[in-house]
Amino acid sequence: MCRKEDIGSFGTSYWHTQHQIPSMYKCYKHDTMLEKAKYPVVDLKTGVLPHQVKKWCKLLQTEIPELGKWQNFLYSVQEKLMENSLPFIEIKNRITTALGMDNIANYQFKQHIDELTFKLENGLPRELLAYLYTDYARASNKGTPKVIGNLYRGINNPYKIRSPIHWILLGYWLFPDELTT
Repeated sequence: MCRKEDIGSFGTSYWHTQHQIPSMYKCYKHDTMLEKAKYPVVDLKTGVLPHQVKKWCKLLQTEIPELGKWQNFLYSVQEKLMENSLPFIEIKNRITTALGMDNIANYQFKQHIDELTFKLENGLPRELLAYLYTDYARASNKGTPKVIGNLYRGINNPYKIRSPIHWILLGYWLFPDELTT
């Protein structure tokens, strides 16, 4: 539907966030299941526009209730951001304080991260973690990813910027009602 609308309006289609918000499985504008190229674009230099992709497959085969809750949460956050983004500016600092990361010593970092990771994994549905992080979706000898540790490791390095979805996920876990009301 998104591609057809773009071709009808502009004569071409393009990749854009009006329809596709990161970590969503439905189009924000049309409320339809998103599709991905069966053979994903690997190299942006040789990448194609959506109308040039030959084979598509749905992002999810079946909808999962826990992902539906995440989707609704993101819709609410998106609407709040469109109205007023000021309350979200301090979200990173609020999460840092809530996790106790603002005054953690280097020698305590690993143990604290392990404890927080355990709480995060028990506080969020496994289906959501598997959807957002492929390491939760497959068997691995590496163990589970350290989502919180990866966010805070090198946090002051300006070249190491993380996706806002990681921060929104932590907000969803720590204080979901405050972000949507």
